[in-house]
Order: sequence, then structure tokens, then C-alpha cells
Amino acid sequence: MAKVRKGNKKIVGRFVAVEHHVLDSFARLEVSHAAIVAYLLMKKSYWPEKHGEKVMFTYPEAREFMSTRTYSKALKELLAKGFLVKVEPGGLMSGRPGRAATLYGLIHDHMKKGR
Repeated sequence: MAKVRKGNKKIVGRFVAVEHHVLDSFARLEVSHAAIVAYLLMKKSYWPEKHGEKVMFTYPEAREFMSTRTYSKALKELLAKGFLVKVEPGGLMSGRPGRAATLYGLIHDHMKKGR
């Protein structure tokens, strides 16, 4: 947990770090608000120490924040604009037991200035 002092008060909690070049890329590539929210929610569930470089954020989890259709459009936009990459496909044909969720990877370095 991060503890940050602001005046005499402590701010305690977890934070999501988003690099400045990623924020600039959202504006430059005209990413929709729903896609930015989806990216931040995926970034929130990104723990490379526990899960490796894979991110799983399912439709039922997204339903708390947006409709299924909006989340689907946001995922397609993030994939098309290069913020996400599919690491392992999900669904019944994934080769994993049950109805496995699609695993994504967050792209960080390709969006740096000058690329």
C-alpha cells in the first residue's frame, strides 16, 4: 500500500500508474472515454509479479462500469490503436478448461515519443 502525505493527512490506498506518454497517446489517437476507462480497469488488474505479463478483465467484471456492448467496442478500439495485444484467445476453443477468458497484454513501449 502506498502512503502519501498531503499536508497533515495521509492518503492510503493502491494507485494505478499510467505513464505520461500513454496519456499523451490517448489524446493524440483520439481514444474514446470508454476505451480509456477499460484501459485503466485492465491496468488496475495488472500485477506482473503474480500473473506475469498477462491481464484478464472479463465481461462480468466490466459490467459494473459499462455495458457489455460498450466494453466490446472499447476492447476493439484498444486493440486497433495498439494499447492491447491478445496473448491467449479465450472461449470454448481456447484449449483451456471451461470457458476461459481472453488474456491480453498491455503495450507500453511502442507509444513513446518519436515512434
